[in-house]
Amino acid sequence: MGVLRKGILGGFSGKTGSVVGVRYRNNDIIRSHPEWIKKKRRSPRVKRHCDRFGAAARFVSNARSLARIGFVENRASRNFLNDGIAANLSNIKVVDGQIEMDFPQLKLSQGKLPIIDRFRVEEQSTERLLLVWDRNDNFNIDGEACMIHLLVYRDDMCYLKCYRSKVKASDLRFELSLTDDMQGHKLHLYAFYSLPDAQTNDHISATSYTHCSAIP
Repeated sequence: MGVLRKGILGGFSGKTGSVVGVRYRNNDIIRSHPEWIKKKRRSPRVKRHCDRFGAAARFVSNARSLARIGFVENRASRNFLNDGIAANLSNIKVVDGQIEMDFPQLKLSQGKLPIIDRFRVEEQSTERLLLVWDRNDNFNIDGEACMIHLLVYRDDMCYLKCYRSKVKASDLRFELSLTDDMQGHKLHLYAFYSLPDAQTNDHISATSYTHCSAIP
């Protein structure tokens, strides 16, 4: 349906029947609507880039509750998604049409504080994991306690779970209950710490990584 711009005597925009009204160089023109539009076939190189971009976008978007904190520098422009994609695009490849992620290099944050020291799985059972890390002088900034943010990402890239501000960084431990969705898979674990109301990346750490296999 076309839309009249200046009343019945003016030009229109949109499609009406077999014609299309457009504004071109300050003139209202009418042209015929093509019966079909030829779609340009994407080259293999373009397709690989689109697949990589899509995988990075899904990772950051699915972990948005943490990415909004970790990529805080452009919070005013709400640009955390673009920042997260840019930070992770180089860690994703397409090999024989399949997405391959460099899991240890994926990022949830671009903070300037040091990473969590020796982030690791200390104990494991069929029902839980005990995650621990070492003390860091940055865990208390300006008298405020930093909080740990954690992501669990399954090896098949079909499941992730976010834990936001779960424990104080100074607690040095977090007990993670294993869900049915985690059982029998290799789990990639990411963590960073921040002030509860961090507004710049000066109060956010870089991303730490570890992994384990959940006992079925």
